[in-house]
Amino acid sequence: MSTLTPASPSLQQFVFDDVIVDLANFRVEKDGQLIEITPRAFDVLVFLIENQGRVVEKSELIEAVWKEKFVSDNALSRSIKEVRHAISDNAEAPRYIETITRRGYRFIAPVAVREFTPPPRSEESPRGEQINEDLPVANTTQAGRHFRVNPTFLLLVGVAIALGIFFVLLKSGKLENLAFGGTRPIVLRSAQITTWTSLDLFPTLSPDGNSVAYSSDHNGKFEIYARGVMPGAKENQLTSDGQQNLQPSWSPDGKWIAYYSQLRRGIWLIPAGGGSPRQIVDFGSRPSWSPDSSRLVFQSDGLSDISTTSAAAPSSSIWIVSVQGGNASQLTRPGNPLGGHGSPVWSPDGKSIAFVANSISSSSVWSMTAFGANLKRLTPADREFFDPVYAPDGKYIMVVSGGVWRIPLSVDGEPSGKPEQIANPAMAQVRHLSFSADGKRVVSSVVRQKGNLWSVPVSKTSGERTGPPAAFVEDTSARKTNPIFSNDGSKVAYTVWIAGFAGSVWTVGNDGNDRFQVTTDPSSIVGWTPDGDRLLSISFHDDSSYLTTTAVNTGMQKTLTKLQRHLPFCRLSPDGKTIAFNAYSEGSVNLWSYSVDSGTEKQLTFDKELFGFPAWSPDGKWLAGELKRNDDTYVAIVPAEGGTPVQLNSEPGQSWTGSWSPDGDKIAFAALRDGVWNIWWISVSTRVQKQVTNYTRPNSFVRYPTWSPQGDQIVYEYSELTGNVWLADLK
Repeated sequence: MSTLTPASPSLQQFVFDDVIVDLANFRVEKDGQLIEITPRAFDVLVFLIENQGRVVEKSELIEAVWKEKFVSDNALSRSIKEVRHAISDNAEAPRYIETITRRGYRFIAPVAVREFTPPPRSEESPRGEQINEDLPVANTTQAGRHFRVNPTFLLLVGVAIALGIFFVLLKSGKLENLAFGGTRPIVLRSAQITTWTSLDLFPTLSPDGNSVAYSSDHNGKFEIYARGVMPGAKENQLTSDGQQNLQPSWSPDGKWIAYYSQLRRGIWLIPAGGGSPRQIVDFGSRPSWSPDSSRLVFQSDGLSDISTTSAAAPSSSIWIVSVQGGNASQLTRPGNPLGGHGSPVWSPDGKSIAFVANSISSSSVWSMTAFGANLKRLTPADREFFDPVYAPDGKYIMVVSGGVWRIPLSVDGEPSGKPEQIANPAMAQVRHLSFSADGKRVVSSVVRQKGNLWSVPVSKTSGERTGPPAAFVEDTSARKTNPIFSNDGSKVAYTVWIAGFAGSVWTVGNDGNDRFQVTTDPSSIVGWTPDGDRLLSISFHDDSSYLTTTAVNTGMQKTLTKLQRHLPFCRLSPDGKTIAFNAYSEGSVNLWSYSVDSGTEKQLTFDKELFGFPAWSPDGKWLAGELKRNDDTYVAIVPAEGGTPVQLNSEPGQSWTGSWSPDGDKIAFAALRDGVWNIWWISVSTRVQKQVTNYTRPNSFVRYPTWSPQGDQIVYEYSELTGNVWLADLK
């Protein structure tokens, strides 16, 4: 038996003056000499180069390089000093790295990106990891002093690094037993299967591993495509109805592909080679096949969110249906376990089903029998987990939380060890793993989220847009979300969020300048105190949560009380006395209130499905919220003292509340219409609705619009997702 060694393609190097930064081997050369540099300092240097020409703030660097670890500025300063020493730079007269006082750093030298063909055999890198010999590379590019790195180029670099880490770990044996409990997989080939500059996701391998189906929006709408995994294979478009078709799942017998249609609703089947689709069930999403190809398990709610942490809505449950027809059967009930149930996947022996329970503030993976009995929690409570998939031999289950984790399972499906992280890409997230039936091939989508706060000017009187939206904050390294204007409109508080963890609270001026980190502990924002000098937040440490105030000018913190339970997605009333928050009760989500002074709680609504995500009216008399009915959500209002919500709009899709206009008549919200997210507002008095932004791409989303107290702008979160499908051949 012969072994074929694929030809070695090109890898990337950054070059400036006599310095070479070798991404493949994780090393730095200067004047032909190999320079010793720690892995952390190397990552700092690479991140600065990739963001060449712009100011990279200290917090951005720390979030990108140290990720979930919370470190001081001293750690960053030491790494910067090490980098400067390695490349012979002078802080007083910089040629490469310029210090921006009290803000951060800027890489100022011209940089060339060139191709490098490595030797035909693997080499050991300074990190003790073998390089991946099959990473793609962008063309050589010369960067000028004021060069802005092209986003597409950054994506390719980020994806290469992310998959390089993932498959390098496989090659080095650090992913031992990934596919099989008793063998060590070796990567024979790794390759990028799709190269579109848009978003390709939800890949699923055919049972023989020779083809992959996936969703892509490269033609403007999400459709289902299939193609062979070998280089040069032709892409075959399986659906073409423009109905936002997602989540393909290849049947184990290789004959069918099940998928979810966002606009037509429900689960559909199409022959794997193409043909006419037929609907299996008129509700639900995330279909997964039984090993004998006779049944599908799915979540009852549709997909409303394509973000990297998308999960089932709080009222979702797991159902099962025969592909031959007939009524679907419900396997789980919302609230048992706590949260909405989604992303189900069948075990290889057909005896178990794993799924995600999402409770707004947490996301955990559970398993049950194929009949819905014997619930078992598989993941711990210290972080959020998504996208479960069983290894082909059933001895492990893989889950996603920023990176990829694996959990060993006993013969009866119980967790037999703690989750072990096996991949942690720095610039992207691995999602939607799929194995071939023999475990010798694996595909995944590698997704990069570029998020920022944006602002759109509006008329103080009519609310009509008066100009185009513009980026509000310069930094795009981490997700920035949940913005709230101060009472006088001079500042905006927001949360910088890290996948799998609570974020930190920041403020910025109403012009997008003067960013300031308010909290260093993991925190979630509650609101501004009436005096406008302090922020109320919930801080998390020592496995507990605390209600905390922070003076925005001095950073002085004061703990008010230890909370008896977490208050998910909460908002402070204008008078600073009451917090409105979401809470689960008997499988549904409703609004509750919490008294800041006494700590007493009161349930405000008693909806059977969901009424949550509160927004206070300026006079404090009303709460706007999100009202869920089946797959759709609507804007509704309720008196601040409680009552029955009054629904304001009726359009199908999603309507996620944000804030009120200063005059108390309009409510800004994020709306999903025909598969695309935009900012809208609706008048409480007239029910007139106006679209404020005009985004058209289905791979972007908006969230949490906040109206300035002056009424002249709306600030909101805008994020865009890009990504491709990757494959590895395993031995």
